[in-house]
Amino acid sequence: MKGILLFTLLVLLTFAPFASAQEDLMTIQEEAVTEETEELEEEPEDKAAYGEVSAVDEDARTITILQFDYELEEEVGVTYVVEDDAEIEGVETLGEIHEGDWVDIEYEVNKDDEKKTDFIAVEAEPLFEEDEEEDEEDLGQPEDIIGTEAKTSE
Repeated sequence: MKGILLFTLLVLLTFAPFASAQEDLMTIQEEAVTEETEELEEEPEDKAAYGEVSAVDEDARTITILQFDYELEEEVGVTYVVEDDAEIEGVETLGEIHEGDWVDIEYEVNKDDEKKTDFIAVEAEPLFEEDEEEDEEDLGQPEDIIGTEAKTSE
């Protein structure tokens, strides 16, 4: 009986440090995950947007642009708060940006889901205007192309 008791005590003393080490490792892992989560929550996410200006409020320091919302499948107005020290290219001040202008905006979303921009570039014309013109060009009829291929192969 003493032998069984001594054996049980020996086994417990042998494996006790391993159990403690495993608990310590789990605690360290949980703390690391918590720290990473907190860092992600604190850091705003940097993004960019491009669109046509639909409104500018110089007093409130906001700009609203039309952007395509892929979930709604339509253009929607998105408002950005313009930081006091924002860099603005193409014009001197926020007040010189007008409805109909095209802008490229760099912004970040804070924890309150507010979009704040510190960079706005005003474009002289839409970037995609050339693409629209190409779509309007007459590229010929498909049968013209097929007919040409048939003639050259004979």
